[in-house]
Amino acid sequence: MTVDKLSQLSFMPFNSIDKSRPVLIIDDSSMYRTAAKGMLQKLGYEGEMLHFAQDAKEALLRCRQHSYGLVFFDYNLGDKANGFQLIDELQTKGLLAADCVTIIVTGDATADVVRGFMELEPDGYLLKPLNYSTLKERLPGFIRKKKLLSDVLVTYDKKQYESAITLIDENFYTDDDIIVRSQLIKANALIKLDRLDEARNVLINLKDSGENGRVMLALGQIALKQRQYKQGIFLLKPLKKDTFLSAAASHLSSELNVAQIQFREAIEEIDNAITISPKMIQRHWLKVYLHMALFELPIAIQAIKSMILESRHSFRESVEMYQLGALLLLDQAQFSSHKSRLVHLSAFTKWVESWRANFDRLTYKPMELLLYARGNILKSNLTKARECLDEYNQLIAQLENHTPSLFEQIELSRVTLLMGNHSDYIKQSEAINIKLKREPFTSEHKAVLAYMSQWRSKSERLSESANKMKKEAIRCIENRNFERASIILAKAIDSQAADPEIAKLLLGVLTRAWPANMGRREVTSLVLRCREQLKGTDFIKSKEFYAQSKILAQQLDFKDLQSNPVA
Repeated sequence: MTVDKLSQLSFMPFNSIDKSRPVLIIDDSSMYRTAAKGMLQKLGYEGEMLHFAQDAKEALLRCRQHSYGLVFFDYNLGDKANGFQLIDELQTKGLLAADCVTIIVTGDATADVVRGFMELEPDGYLLKPLNYSTLKERLPGFIRKKKLLSDVLVTYDKKQYESAITLIDENFYTDDDIIVRSQLIKANALIKLDRLDEARNVLINLKDSGENGRVMLALGQIALKQRQYKQGIFLLKPLKKDTFLSAAASHLSSELNVAQIQFREAIEEIDNAITISPKMIQRHWLKVYLHMALFELPIAIQAIKSMILESRHSFRESVEMYQLGALLLLDQAQFSSHKSRLVHLSAFTKWVESWRANFDRLTYKPMELLLYARGNILKSNLTKARECLDEYNQLIAQLENHTPSLFEQIELSRVTLLMGNHSDYIKQSEAINIKLKREPFTSEHKAVLAYMSQWRSKSERLSESANKMKKEAIRCIENRNFERASIILAKAIDSQAADPEIAKLLLGVLTRAWPANMGRREVTSLVLRCREQLKGTDFIKSKEFYAQSKILAQQLDFKDLQSNPVA
């Protein structure tokens, strides 16, 4: 519905407006709250029925306590949540009655603000400074649709779709705009019931109405459900020129492309939707997942940072955003050279500091322990990694009704694999795949599956490469080419940090030769990494290990190497 259409609704006399339910005025300016109260009292509202909120927090509290019939929202509510974020939360959490009339009152008429609000489908839009004559002229029109369709809207909101359809069919609406609106609700109810052919027939009859744009969006949703992807994209193409529906059309086009595993085209569409109307956080999530599907990790991390900035102060901001950013950073580290890996790992602590500053400990701690476990594996600190994993298991055992998030399950499976437990990793991965493929099989789930497949393939290639290098190094050792073996094994230990056999071979080779490009400091670091990986193995209790340690301690002038590490 456009602003013009909102203002052109036919007149409803004020004596026919229901004033039995309270009105909420949300504005951070006491002057505007007082002015609005005076105008509404002049229009016949009782003073005790007029409630006020100066910010989102107070508005949420009031909406939990009262069922409002009319709410005025200011956009700019100070330093924290804005009006868009507030409406989004109230609607998502069901804190506004389905027949509540929502009106935007703001001095900010920029395109981003207007488009953002219109995507939440308010019943009216008024510009500040608001005056009595404008309110008196336009308020009845804003209220009218909700009043005439009140029973239908409440029934639909309760998910009683069959009853909503019956109410619409039994009512005789005389005004064209109400007829169109009721038929749109009927079509959406049929879609919810998966009676898609019936819904399409209803929508086709509305194509020439004033709501043609929303009709085409609904037809696009049906095309997605019926796997008619190219037809859906064709239907939505004209909508991309619509001032208020272009972002929604691009978003749905993105999903239609995801369904065809056309992730690059899907990214172009979702980027367009975000550029037009950046307030919808669900679109940012989809963008992140799509770049993950293509394993474009730096771009995905940057998209997460943009999402966090856009969701700041809203209920959409979540610890999952921050921890997914850290998870992808560990992916970058895992598939980088040793030098680049250390750079990525050094940035990891910034993500940790961010979620610790913004969220409760029990909210972030389980996933944090798993992330630290993988980070320590990548640093070749397997002892610390095991400690983190043990602490995670102890914490989960203590928490009642803990349900791990999707990415917590994914991270646990990766730690399991990197710790050398391949069979448990397979079981965990299969369970995650089954969960993702359950209905509804969303665009986000498809993208995450593609991302997991990419990660698994890269991990397998690293493992295969490490095994080839290990075999080549063994041949070099047999031919007494120890320097060549040391170079190969130094590369292998970077890509397969949890393979104790590589560490064992490298430690022995280093007693005979060092890589030509390494000095004493680099070799010492390499020896310490090998010893760390060998902790917990029988080899460190052997005479061979002790003899190698003694030789390396002399060569490197590092006496601490002569003492065995704790098993």
